[in-house]
Amino acid sequence: MKISYYNFYKTDGDGCIIYNSRTGNMARLDKEHYDKLNEFIINHKAIDDEQYEINLRRGGFIIADDIDESKLIEYYAQKVKHAMEILNLVIAPTADCNFRCKYCYEKEQLAISYMDKDVEDAIIRLLESKIDGLQTLNLTWYGGEPLLALDTIRDLSRLIIKMCDNNGVVYEPGIITNGYLLTPERLQVLYDLNIYNIQITLDGGRDIHNERRPYKDGTGTYDVIMTNLKNCKDIIREGMVLRINTDKINIDSVDDVRRRISELQLEDRIHIYMARVNTTNDCYDNNKCFTCGEFSKLELGFDKNDYKSKKVLSNKYPKPKAVNCIAEIENSMVIGPDGEVYKCYADIGIKEYSIGNVKTGQKTINKRFLDFMMYNPTSSEKCGKCKFMPICMSGCASERIAGKETCTRYKYILDDFIDIWTGLKEEEKRNAKESI
Repeated sequence: MKISYYNFYKTDGDGCIIYNSRTGNMARLDKEHYDKLNEFIINHKAIDDEQYEINLRRGGFIIADDIDESKLIEYYAQKVKHAMEILNLVIAPTADCNFRCKYCYEKEQLAISYMDKDVEDAIIRLLESKIDGLQTLNLTWYGGEPLLALDTIRDLSRLIIKMCDNNGVVYEPGIITNGYLLTPERLQVLYDLNIYNIQITLDGGRDIHNERRPYKDGTGTYDVIMTNLKNCKDIIREGMVLRINTDKINIDSVDDVRRRISELQLEDRIHIYMARVNTTNDCYDNNKCFTCGEFSKLELGFDKNDYKSKKVLSNKYPKPKAVNCIAEIENSMVIGPDGEVYKCYADIGIKEYSIGNVKTGQKTINKRFLDFMMYNPTSSEKCGKCKFMPICMSGCASERIAGKETCTRYKYILDDFIDIWTGLKEEEKRNAKESI
């Protein structure tokens, strides 16, 4: 047996906390077991506790001598990349948008175009061709602003729901919207279509949000979004999230979002998170953006308010992944309103990145497709030897291809997260003892 390359150690009194990024397992070792592990690592002394050795193997902290862990990572990545039982679909029913956000990577591709019946029919034909053997369909409605094309969402959703029900396929839909049109009536339409995963964006308090995310005529949008949330209060279900696109300009205003949601008494039903603004497609001033390291620390501070929630903390846990995003999965596609097919959200409207069209059934294996599908982080000069690679897999593929920084947040905050995670576990133990 040998020690895993992907182990991280953090002293804990006389013992330690050990975390393995390849398996995602974490364990607390007391002094006796930590000493045994050190003897194994430093002096190659055999572990004389059979159950302890079994547990270390089970957690991936030690592995067989002849196992190449990078090959294990590559193996599981290839399984996920080419699995056909799950279909990941992103549909943009329109390229039109009622906002003109300053950092939007689609602003050069915005067009007053909407999906027509021919494209809708082609999407259904595509799904019919894939439904046999399918177990799960993950679908995200995107844009532009997808609620501008609610009729298309409704018509396609009804057909897709029926198809999935008839074939025993699990259907997991969601939508990414700016929230301006999300009235109670429209929210109920989404719920009736099983669309419970809803993401809305707010960029801080009224002034900063209105400056960053104005309506297309230049007027503010904050009050309309907040009024919609207030009016939807009685019907909002779990699954709604508020995203704060964050950079150096609005960082001082992110807490205003949490305060306002609290004032509306919606903090238990809407999860709020920060997202780092990137210069995707060179759409924004890089000097206004945080580095990965800078943002990771800020995000940790923002999230600490939510870490008393076991569910929230579990969602933040550094889990290993086979791929970083659906762009690297063969059975995944992004469909624009004209039927053009892409691998990445950020590619919509960039015709040279198209890999086909649903109306013609054409499929093109071009450079863009190969850049997404054939990349192997285990053989990357930059990432191949990084111990964080299994929980990162080189980050956002589109940003990686563009040569931008894509490191995982845990490269900068793993020790801090371990402190929070193990602290919560100790609190749970204390609470359990007190309740006995």
